[in-house]
Amino acid sequence: MKTLTDTFSALRKKNRKNYTLYFICNFTALLLITAYSAILTSPTVLLVLPEGGDSRKQAMMIFALACIGCVIFTIYAGNIFFRMKSRELGIFLALGTSKKVLRNHLYKDTAVTSLSASLLGTSLGIPFAWSIWQLFRLLVVDSTEMRLVLDFRCLLIPAAFILIILLFAFLLGRRTLYRTNIMDVVNEEHKNEPVRDVKPWYASVGILLMILGGTAGYFGPTIYQVVFRRFSSPFLPLLYIPLFIGLYMFLLHIVVRGFGNHKKHPYKGIISRSMMKFHGKQTVNNMMVIALLVAGGAFALFYIPTLQTSQAMQVKSTPYDYSFHYPIGQPVPGKEEIADLAKDYDLSIKDYKEEATILLGMSTTVERTTDDGKLYTVYEEFANEGTFLTASAFEFLTGQKTEVAPGTYKAVSNEDETDTYWLTSDADQIINMTTMKKLPVTFDGYLHYSLFSGRSNYYVLNDADYEKMEVGLGDEWTEHQVLFNIDGEDNYEFADKLFHVFMDALGEKYAISSNYDRVVKYGRSVNGKSYFLDEPEYAADAKVDYADCDGSTFRFGWKYMPSFKMLDSTDFVRTTAVYLMLFFFITIICVMAALIICYTRSISIVLNNRYVFEDLKRLGASPAFLTKEVKAQTRKIFFTPSIIGMVAMYFFFSMIMYANDGTISFTEIASLLVCLALLFVLVLIIWIVYNATVRKMKQMLGIQQPKNMNRVMQVE
Repeated sequence: MKTLTDTFSALRKKNRKNYTLYFICNFTALLLITAYSAILTSPTVLLVLPEGGDSRKQAMMIFALACIGCVIFTIYAGNIFFRMKSRELGIFLALGTSKKVLRNHLYKDTAVTSLSASLLGTSLGIPFAWSIWQLFRLLVVDSTEMRLVLDFRCLLIPAAFILIILLFAFLLGRRTLYRTNIMDVVNEEHKNEPVRDVKPWYASVGILLMILGGTAGYFGPTIYQVVFRRFSSPFLPLLYIPLFIGLYMFLLHIVVRGFGNHKKHPYKGIISRSMMKFHGKQTVNNMMVIALLVAGGAFALFYIPTLQTSQAMQVKSTPYDYSFHYPIGQPVPGKEEIADLAKDYDLSIKDYKEEATILLGMSTTVERTTDDGKLYTVYEEFANEGTFLTASAFEFLTGQKTEVAPGTYKAVSNEDETDTYWLTSDADQIINMTTMKKLPVTFDGYLHYSLFSGRSNYYVLNDADYEKMEVGLGDEWTEHQVLFNIDGEDNYEFADKLFHVFMDALGEKYAISSNYDRVVKYGRSVNGKSYFLDEPEYAADAKVDYADCDGSTFRFGWKYMPSFKMLDSTDFVRTTAVYLMLFFFITIICVMAALIICYTRSISIVLNNRYVFEDLKRLGASPAFLTKEVKAQTRKIFFTPSIIGMVAMYFFFSMIMYANDGTISFTEIASLLVCLALLFVLVLIIWIVYNATVRKMKQMLGIQQPKNMNRVMQVE
């Protein structure tokens, strides 16, 4: 070796394990961030996630969490890397090499390692995301809506991430190099970051702060809106801060004290506990990030069974196989045409029922906002549009004994009343939108029929009041409701054919979004204002595209979307495929990031404490004992934060379900049970990676289990 460059090259080969660990961390971080960015910014995903909607906010929130996690574990990997290089740098300094010369070589070495790993991870991130997406299409569901379109501007995010990695790498390298004491540099890799003993109440106070922070963060915006009459402040997420403080205190208690009675058995597990305490600050920081990432992954994972279970149970409980409503006078197939179409598929229909409904305006108080975000309540005569049936018609269609007093109305909800926020329960009059005749009314409670829930806002009137209000009403405000069953086993081809025949019969005139409210539009015109869905920038939200009839935007957004049991059960996965894939992908990214941090932290135990294990070997510690100590360390890193993250998110998710409507319905209980089962699957995955990590650690420490020995003496 003639030059310093040759020397650095030789040292890289000698310490390739350190370089490999640093390379893998940077590579994996950029792989995950690039893949996540590619999916999250894809037009395929953004098309089905409405701007400002909860789904998009949740995806962005978890993405921010994953980014923070990746930044932390790359900084941590860099810290380990430079701790291992500190001895080399100290020796060079002791031999008289100037810091300027070392700095140039160190920066070059760091830049080459970081950039090569980062660029490789970035280049493979998009293929990685594309492969997972295509695998999902191949193995689970495929549809036109699932065609993945990528926006390569997503690369701006990993580009910024690369700059962050380089910045921290250079700062860490500079900090290591510019120590004034050469012996500090030489011995840097043997330094620890112990934590002081903590009080016994840290665990209970930590749990209390987590509950307080989670509750305050979730309910804070609602309380703020009620008290200050404004929409949520951008500073309200700060209410979650006690949650993070509590999590840190709880993890600190686990690392320092645990939950065992160490006073009664002071020497039990003393080696593993001492190792954990001597590296306590690093360990707690890493465990906190792991807990947050696992919590984010669990939250995304819960989205899937919540959708699937509720849909499956709703379809199963639906009393009629087919239900649809349509404007009067349209060439929609009637009973005879449907029966003839069914014969083509060797089917016959039964229980055919049809009743007229009318669409009326409703007057009530609504909340509006000023330009500066101030909320105010205003009475609007034309507040919204409602679909009304007579009490006798509702009784005929549903089989439920129904009585509605004159001058009152009832709203139709599902059995659990979980959709009442869509319904108007304080209208004081209803309006014939053709003659402008008005009838004073009062709300008289809910009727329950899931088939009329969530499709349109259905209300029931007294028969005499209904007859008064339909006099002079134009055809454009009159509809028909049709229900029927199939005699025997249903057929998907028939259901799909009837759906397309029904859609074609209505034509483009009725390709209307369910958000489009003609009563509100009329009220705006009376006040000399325009209806926002008529403005050019919202034109896409006012209509649906028949060409996209298999997509989620159409099936969840078409005003006249029928309810066919066969289609609802068979096509649901295809209809919601983009949602399912997005949140499944988020789970993969978060869990992978958490497991990488677990692996990196566990390997650092070997690098930092190799000499301890060597001393234990010399003292006669058996392989079984050493294995037990390795597992004690690794188990706490893998499972403690993971279990905390999963349990905390499970209770938080349950709280959200309860807070939505003030109750936990049977459907929600079923969803929570499925979520619990998925958590066990997640634990199994973590256990597999944990075992692989333990084997790697034993290999690095040279711990080999003796063969042909059924029992090995353990040193206690």
